[in-house]
Amino acid sequence: MSESLRRALRSESIPGEHEARERSWELAQAALQGREAVPARRAGRGRLLLVGATGLAIVAGAVSPPGLAVLDSVRDAVVGDRVVVRRPALFGLPAPGRLLVNSRQGPWIVQADGSRRLLGPYERASWSPHGRYVVATRGFELFALDPKGKVRWSLARPGSPAQPRWSSDGFRIAYRLGARLRVVAGDGTGDRSLPFGGPGDAAPEWRPGAAHELALVDRGQIVLTDTDTQEVLWRATGVPTPYELAWSADGRRLLALSAGSLSVLDARGRRLAQVAGDRGAELAAFAPSGGRLALVRPRAGGGSELVLTDAGLPAAGARRILETAARFSDLEWSPDGRWLLLGVEDADQWLFVRAAAPHRIVTVSNVRRQFHPGAAGPAPFPELAGWCCAP
Repeated sequence: MSESLRRALRSESIPGEHEARERSWELAQAALQGREAVPARRAGRGRLLLVGATGLAIVAGAVSPPGLAVLDSVRDAVVGDRVVVRRPALFGLPAPGRLLVNSRQGPWIVQADGSRRLLGPYERASWSPHGRYVVATRGFELFALDPKGKVRWSLARPGSPAQPRWSSDGFRIAYRLGARLRVVAGDGTGDRSLPFGGPGDAAPEWRPGAAHELALVDRGQIVLTDTDTQEVLWRATGVPTPYELAWSADGRRLLALSAGSLSVLDARGRRLAQVAGDRGAELAAFAPSGGRLALVRPRAGGGSELVLTDAGLPAAGARRILETAARFSDLEWSPDGRWLLLGVEDADQWLFVRAAAPHRIVTVSNVRRQFHPGAAGPAPFPELAGWCCAP
């Protein structure tokens, strides 16, 4: 890339950027009116590293302490075949679809143009198929909402419903009630208990394309059950108890993330691959189509690295995209499979990363403030709950 092109990319404004920035800061200033100013904290600086095909780590900019930007010293940077673009707020999504974001104030839906809608004071939410509805929890109740926040139905239970998941055909919702699992119809009727459960963090996950087959953790083991007949289709053996389960889009592979271990099973519960030790993963996500798998792995010395690999061979052929001194806290694919979204809680940022070369990285700062407007004190980092839906 010529030096003149580098200078042009650094200096050229993106159409509408100035107006969008002005609108963003007007909204931020309005939300912050009446708040007492807090002096910024100073801390040591880390680094954002971009990794090329040869594995050479290149310093692209500074990773700063909480509340500041990962790339605080540059607006646009050109490093090899990568362009890093810094944004002080979320002006829009780089791919079609809508984001569902859980915050302390409740779940938000973010449109492709960056506009946001708070659905209400709910605790956790997840998408229905095709993003037509959202299932959410609050206290003793389970709610089905439309994308404008209108309640379609609610269900009260003696306990705290958690981890709701909507089946791919829209006719079932699985959720946890204490240590037990339950299933209710998509219209809120026919709620019943399943004979599975036990302590554990893994949410149940419906197998795509199958007739109400649910993967879950029962007394430390991964189980696939037909929720209509309650028949156990298989139990996986030799797999560590997972804290997260995820199906590939075609329902042929099941990913199980455990402490220090990553396992890939086929649709019959047979283990295809397992990676343990320091090459395991902290976060993982199947691409919306094809066999790609995105992994967030721990870096030696701290921080995280993002790699892309084949779902059947997660230890072989992994291609590193980037690594940072900060830890990634969330990972989502765009519905078209072209972008990845990473949360960086320590830096109060989101990173949008184009999966294919030439890579483009868009950093979005001040994420807490945008999903906790008017908050009187420190707000927790919002949690990604899905980027929906395929165009």
